[in-house]
Amino acid sequence: YKDIKKIAWITAILWTLLVVLSVLWNIYSEKEQTIARANAVARLAFSRDIEFRKWATSHGGVYVPITEKTRPNPYLDVPEKHAVTEKGTKLTLMNPAYMMRQIYENIGQDSDVRGHITSLMPIRPGNAPDPWEEAALKRFEKGEKEAFDLQKEKDKEFARFMRPFVVTKGCLKCHAKQGYKE
Repeated sequence: YKDIKKIAWITAILWTLLVVLSVLWNIYSEKEQTIARANAVARLAFSRDIEFRKWATSHGGVYVPITEKTRPNPYLDVPEKHAVTEKGTKLTLMNPAYMMRQIYENIGQDSDVRGHITSLMPIRPGNAPDPWEEAALKRFEKGEKEAFDLQKEKDKEFARFMRPFVVTKGCLKCHAKQGYKE
């Protein structure tokens, strides 16, 4: 009877240990999969943004009606910044960065995926990098290709992803004055 009791206790302890290890492994595995999914979503969003930016740059920006929500960009210093349609509608030129900012501001309200453009030499002061972004931008200058990290804010963990935009000829219309080159 004592041997059966001893075997039962050992079996219960081993079984409990096995269950605990299984739970811990599943928690670890789920966290790793979540991080991988976050990275994949960030890469996809960035790729979409790059394609949108290429399209907008290839057109030299886009003219849109001036509204309360879409005011002329005070930081855009290019010829033909404004236009008027045959019917008298006033238009303003939206460069790719301004277009992206408006999209990011709209998406940010309704999505877990947020984005914005930043630089170590921003034209618009509101595009200045936060400390994490500044560190990533400095690493990009040294040849690093991307930054990915997990951070906590207000008890919520989130992923941060960054890649550099490559300066093309179309970018120089607005950014040549900053010393950027193709």
